[in-house]
Amino acid sequence: MLYRRLERLSRTDDLLLQERQQARSDMADLVADGRAPVLRLTTARRPGQPPFLHAALLTIAVPGRDPRHFLDGAVHVPVDPDGGRLGRGLCLGAPKDRLASLKWNRAPLAGRPVPDFEAASAMALRAMAALPPLPLVHWDVILTDAGPVVLEGNSGGNWIIASLPGLDGLEACP
Repeated sequence: MLYRRLERLSRTDDLLLQERQQARSDMADLVADGRAPVLRLTTARRPGQPPFLHAALLTIAVPGRDPRHFLDGAVHVPVDPDGGRLGRGLCLGAPKDRLASLKWNRAPLAGRPVPDFEAASAMALRAMAALPPLPLVHWDVILTDAGPVVLEGNSGGNWIIASLPGLDGLEACP
């Protein structure tokens, strides 16, 4: 069934298959229902200028919830772009309830270093520089034991999610 569907899709459009990415072993406590946390890197560029990292956020699925459920399917954790350390997390359904650790397993968040943050940021900036002069791209990255892997870049990403690091003053500019 899957093979037939993939074969049909490949006849009408480009098709890219990527093996399932697993989170780094030292991030296993941030995996929920088999879903690796996603590092969302927002890169920006002013006209005629090189790209820069505007903001970073680690999105963690909530066990038993669909991560696409906007209000309570994920915990969003701002990342300090200067040091690559996590801030306090939040769910959009209760944004004033800030989390220093995850409720379901007490995995630490606040102050925790994001492994390979510098490498992931550099990769996103290289990708941004290789694109036509788009002003903003949100990159979704999985941090694996083999290094960071870009899942996708979105030039029309979610502004609510992208602006969350600003709640803690963790963006490069307003």
